[in-house]
Parts: sequence; structure tokens; C-alpha cells
Amino acid sequence: MAAGPLLTAVADAPADGVPTADALASFLWHLADKRGRSGRITSPETVRSYTSALPTAFAGIAGLCELEHDGRDRLHANIRTARGSKAPSTFNARRAAVASALAYFHDQEWIGDPAALLAGLDRQHQPKPDDNRVRTREQIDRLITDKRRSLEDRRLRLVRSPIQLSPVLRRRSGE
Repeated sequence: MAAGPLLTAVADAPADGVPTADALASFLWHLADKRGRSGRITSPETVRSYTSALPTAFAGIAGLCELEHDGRDRLHANIRTARGSKAPSTFNARRAAVASALAYFHDQEWIGDPAALLAGLDRQHQPKPDDNRVRTREQIDRLITDKRRSLEDRRLRLVRSPIQLSPVLRRRSGE
């Protein structure tokens, strides 16, 4: 199967086993037509995200058979290196893309247990967003007077503020 525009063929494909570029291309074709648990076809945004994350994760791995040996360590290093200083959610999204591809490879009987390949590469803790934080008076004034947003948008942003906003908004809504 031909590699997509973001997937480049591996120079020295192994004689035994499936070349990684071909396996990734096959997975991405499968993903584009796959129906999820919701019954919907995978969104183009998800396919685009996986298309950018997977070649980086599998860089330097010529064939899937390498994953049984030193390729596993390279896969882990690639995922960790690609994260850099990005948020834990970025790492978790890339890890999920790799886990999905490994599950597909396992279903095709190209690799062994995908969980064993991901062992030691646990999800990063993602703190819950603090939507209930109390805003200072200065922050509220800044949000209310921000003319780049519509008044309705500013009201929605301040709904969870602990102070009564309607008198403040009526005074300042001279738009």
C-alpha cells in the first residue's frame, strides 16, 4: 500500500514483517472509514491528528517486527521526546493514537500484545480545569470591558462569578 503524503517509505524495510510505513498507511485508511462507538465515521480532524502524531512516534522503526526488541524503547523515547514541554493532554492524545494503531496492528496479527508494548508509558495526569475559581474584581472588570467580544459572550464568561453581575452589566452595556 502506498504511503500518504506525511508518511515516507522506510529506506531499509525488513525482509520479514510488515514495513512500518505500510502498516501506518493501512491503519490510517482503516481509521478514515471506521465507525466509532457512537456509530459515526471518524472525524477528519482525528485522522489529521493521527496522521501527524504516528510518523513521529514510529520514526526510526523500519518494520513492526522491531517492536518486539529495541523498537519498543525507541517508540517510548519518540513519544516522550515529541511531547517536550507540552501539556499532559497532548502526551495522552499522542499515546492514544499510538495505542489505537498498535491495537489495529494486533488485530491484523502483525504484532503481539499491544499492552506489553505500551507498558511503562502510562497516561499523564491531567488536572481538572478549575471552572469554579473566584475571579478578582480586576479580572471581572477586564472581561466586561473587553470590546473584542460581544456583550452576550462576556456575560456567558462571567456566569459563574460569585458576585451579582446584572447591575454591573447594565451600567457598562452602552454598546
